[in-house]
Amino acid sequence: MTRARPDTFVLLAPVSWSLDNAETLTQIHAETWQEEATYQFGDTPSPEEGEALDITAAKNDIEATGTIAFEDATTIPILVEDEMERLEDAVGTGKEPFQASAIALLRQHSAVWRIVVDSDSEAGTERALRAGRIMGTLAHAGAASVFLPAIVEMHSPSFIKEQTKGLGHEQSLANLFVGAWDEDDWMATRGLTCFGFPELETPVEGGLNAAYFRLMDTASEMIAREEPFPMGSRLDIGPASFEIEEGRRGPEDEQVPISGTFGVQTLVPS
Repeated sequence: MTRARPDTFVLLAPVSWSLDNAETLTQIHAETWQEEATYQFGDTPSPEEGEALDITAAKNDIEATGTIAFEDATTIPILVEDEMERLEDAVGTGKEPFQASAIALLRQHSAVWRIVVDSDSEAGTERALRAGRIMGTLAHAGAASVFLPAIVEMHSPSFIKEQTKGLGHEQSLANLFVGAWDEDDWMATRGLTCFGFPELETPVEGGLNAAYFRLMDTASEMIAREEPFPMGSRLDIGPASFEIEEGRRGPEDEQVPISGTFGVQTLVPS
C-alpha cells in the first residue's frame, strides 16, 4: 500500500462546480501561468482501487478520480470527495479574513477536491511552486477556499490570488505553505516538513509577533536556499542575533504529528 510521504503537499478545495468544468480549469491554468496542464476526470473508482487511493488519507466517500497532467510528464492525482459539513467554521484558521461572498460559497460547496502534489524528481521548492500554481488556478476558477492539512489553515480565494502573484518570491511560498503555533512560551512552524526541511521553533521572547516573524523570516530564507541552515549558524534577525541548534526544546506538535519528520531546529538568542 502506498501512503503519502511527509514531504507531500495536500490541497483540499471545496468547490461548487461539476466535473465538466475541467476544460475551463485547463484554460485558466494556461492563461494564468503560461504552461500547459490538462485537468481531466475518469470514472468513479472501483473497490479494488481502494488501496491506491490511500495515498491521500481520504476520509470521505470518493465520487470520482482525476488528474492534472503537465507537459513535463508529471501527473498530479485528484480525488473528488463528498461535501464536508460546517466548513465555514474553519475560516478563522487562515492568515487573512474571508469575505462574506467566500463564506457563502463555502456553505454552497457540493464537493471537495483533494489534490496531492508529490514527486520523487522535484525539490521541495519546485513542488511548492507547482502546488501554488494549482491553488491559484482553483481560486481564479471560483473555488471557495483551499485548506492545507499540513499547517491546519484554510486560505481564502483573495489571499491565494494575492500570494500567487509573487510565486517566484520565497516569502509568498512561506505565506502559503508555512504556518506557526505556540504553546508553553514556545512557537514553532508547521509546513516546512512538506518541503523536506526541519521545522523551526523559538522561545517566545519579545512577544508573539516577534517570535512569529522571526520564524517566518527564517523559513523564507530556508526556502530560498532550498536547504536547511547548518547547525551552529548565527542569524541576524532584526536587532538581535540568533543561533541555530539541533533538536526540539518546546512541546511536540500533537495536532500535526508529521511535523518534525525531518528534524527540528531551534532558534535561540546568541
